Order: sequence, then structure tokens, then C-alpha cells
Amino acid sequence: MCRVLGCYYSFMQGLTPDELTTITTYNKHAEAWVTFHDDEDFYKEEYVKLVSLLKGGTMLEIGCGAGRDAVKLTNLGYTYTGTDVAEKLIEAAQNRLPDGKFVLTDIYSMDFDIKFDGIWCAAVMLHIPRSRLAEALSAMNAQLRNGGIGFISTKQGDSDKLEPLSYDTSNKRLQVHYSKEEFDTALKEAGFKVVDYSFRPLSERAKWMCYFIQKI
Repeated sequence: MCRVLGCYYSFMQGLTPDELTTITTYNKHAEAWVTFHDDEDFYKEEYVKLVSLLKGGTMLEIGCGAGRDAVKLTNLGYTYTGTDVAEKLIEAAQNRLPDGKFVLTDIYSMDFDIKFDGIWCAAVMLHIPRSRLAEALSAMNAQLRNGGIGFISTKQGDSDKLEPLSYDTSNKRLQVHYSKEEFDTALKEAGFKVVDYSFRPLSERAKWMCYFIQKI
């Protein structure tokens, strides 16, 4: 697992072309990403639910982005570790939370010395190829202690393609959307049970499915 910015990212050799394209796009647009995705109350209800399910402990964020949720999770009292595959987003998150612990790695290559009490994984499965969903969820399961709580948000639909950014159509990122039945099945097969679910259809392209899950 790569922990030092600027090192040779051996984990990237195992990623698909669509995943690499997505990383390139996020590295190029990290600054804009901070501007367009800085609603600190976006998961306001989910933070409340998280605390009701997991009062303190260690928290792993998969896909920390620019650090918006890192600040919230730290302020909620969790012992926080954040990960992302995009170096520029890690840098933005570190600038936002100077004392935070951030690790540059992909979801498949995570190999921490501890099992976490909780995992926060917001809008990450959108960028996982459908063919690798089981692998990603299995990797997530491996980092969580038995009985641990996880949060996942992803979009409902049937999309499975590279899509251009709204503010720069020359750059694309992988967007994979799921039916609830498909995602429920994948969670069960990965060793999770759903303890809470909510549906937030904000627009035709942003029908969010929000899951709280438990490792069984």
C-alpha cells in the first residue's frame, strides 16, 4: 500500500483503463471538485444516524475526496483514517485537515494493521467497474471488524460508462449505477446485512441510495 505522496504507485498497475481515466480526471480537477462539492450538510442526516449506530471508535473513509467528510467524521469523535486514489485530492484533504491521517491507495489494495469499527464510503462505488463490485465490497469487508458498521452511498439506475464532467466535457469519469435489488444482493454476498436504508432522488441523474450496513 502506497503511503507516501510522490512514490511509484504500484497499485495503479491493477486498475482498469476506465479507473485510470477517472483518477486522471480527479487529479486534473481537484480544485474545482472542492468548489462544486463542498456542501457540508449533504450527509447531515446520515451523520446523525451513524452516531446512533456507532458511538466512537476507529473510522476508515474510503474515497476521502477533498476532505469534506473527513472534517465532520473527526469532529464527531472518531479516530479517523482517510484514503483516496487521486493524489491531488489527498493533498486537498490534507490541507483541509492538517492533522488528519490520509493514505494514497485504491480500495482493492487496502491492507491496514487494524480492523476498523466503522467505514464511510460515500459515492465511491460509482467509480468501481460493475465487474469489480464484489471485489471492492470484499476488500471493504476485510478492513471492518466483526459487527462493525459501514456507510455506502451510490446512485440508482443502469448507467455503466465514462461520462463527461458537467463543467469540463473534455474530461470523463466512470459512472456505474445500480438497481436496489442488484446492490442489495452484492452486499449480502459480501458478508453484510443492511441495517438502514434511505432513498434520496435529487434529480434524474442523482437518485442516491444510502445504506448503513453491518459486517456479519
